[in-house]
Amino acid sequence: MTGRHHIFRKLCWTAAVLAYWLLCAWCSMVVYYHLPFLPQLCACGYVLIAAALSIIIVFVKRKRFIASVIAAFLLLIVIAWWFTITPTNNADWQISWAKMPAIEVNNHILSIHNIRDFNYRSENDYDIKYISGDYDLNKLDKVMLILSYWDGNTAVAHTILDFGFNDGRWLAISSETRLKNGQQQTAIGGLFKQYGSLFIIGTEADLLMLRTNYRKEQVYMYQLRSTPAECRTLLLDLVNRSNKLITHPQFYNTITGNCMTSLIPSMRKVAHNKDVFKDIRFLKNGYSDQIIYEQNIKSKEISYEQFRLEHYITPRMQEITDRDKYSEALHRNAQTRW
Repeated sequence: MTGRHHIFRKLCWTAAVLAYWLLCAWCSMVVYYHLPFLPQLCACGYVLIAAALSIIIVFVKRKRFIASVIAAFLLLIVIAWWFTITPTNNADWQISWAKMPAIEVNNHILSIHNIRDFNYRSENDYDIKYISGDYDLNKLDKVMLILSYWDGNTAVAHTILDFGFNDGRWLAISSETRLKNGQQQTAIGGLFKQYGSLFIIGTEADLLMLRTNYRKEQVYMYQLRSTPAECRTLLLDLVNRSNKLITHPQFYNTITGNCMTSLIPSMRKVAHNKDVFKDIRFLKNGYSDQIIYEQNIKSKEISYEQFRLEHYITPRMQEITDRDKYSEALHRNAQTRW
């Protein structure tokens, strides 16, 4: 019994030391990303202090209690500081994310201001243009899921929802990282409250043509199996959340609030099978079209590879140079199997 008790204490002690070091690693990253002066030096200093305290706790019995108190205090300071870091909409934003859309709903009419409609000559050369528009929700009848891949990455894609009205108009919604001037996005930085978050509402000639024709990304377009009522519920939930960001800003998060996971709360409201969102492929969203294939191509009359190829839009859209004809060309031969 004594031997088991000793082993149990050792295991608890090892777990406590591991938890301490994991917290220290997290705290050092908070220090690194949020101290405005010499962040690398400050983070290294924090790690050295944490290492010294852990050595004392493990090896110097007489000083163990004092070192433990100091270590706990050090962790609590950073954790408390973390909760004081709040998002803002008042910053020097990069041009692409400078304006947030503003939406009003009056019965079945959706009035949207600051719809992004940039006119591109190249990825970095464009005319800044925002428009306003009224959309009749009674004419909304379809929604497309867009997956856009870059740099040969197959596990991660940018996700856009594209809403179609039976009067021929389309409205694209993209949840994006809001970067300040001088910032560059990184996956690690996205875990430490570095970037803002917003929904960009834009035209297909902006959000999609930018990716197919100028960035030359690999873009796939899938129609979701949704009724007009479900499309309306989904769109209204997204625009309500977008409006809320004006008064209640949020941070982008690489895992819980990225371009796909930030859409899931709205998509869940119209999903026939809500358990599908437990699938890990929604985190590795580049594989999320596998779920569309498995859920909808019941007879599997074609392979997944052929299914993807049917919905690959980049090659044919690169032939369209007139942005005014982009939407018409995009949907003229759009593939759907339901």
